[in-house]
Amino acid sequence: MKKENIIKYYHEVCKFEKIQPIPIIFCNVGKGGACVRYDVRTKKPLEIRIDLKRCHDIEWGILHETAHQVLLLKYGDQAQKHNLRFRKLQDIFIDKYMYSVLTWKYLAK
Repeated sequence: MKKENIIKYYHEVCKFEKIQPIPIIFCNVGKGGACVRYDVRTKKPLEIRIDLKRCHDIEWGILHETAHQVLLLKYGDQAQKHNLRFRKLQDIFIDKYMYSVLTWKYLAK
């Protein structure tokens, strides 16, 4: 899977959700394979990090981290324990975008 296509997919999701995309960094990430790095003082998201060797489902990882990004922007909530608000938002993103036209356009190549 091409890194450029992952970034394009993420940017399309951001466009539909009306949020500003943050940089995606491809690097080693601990358990899970993806994370949002954020400023602990301001609770502003700085970047999404993805480990292509560890992340089993790139699409799910992007949607999961985008949910974290939205909660950080909207509520300053990093949702470290994946609370109910986080799970609801993640489920909305999965229902809207998982295996959607965007998937076939960018990630199925």
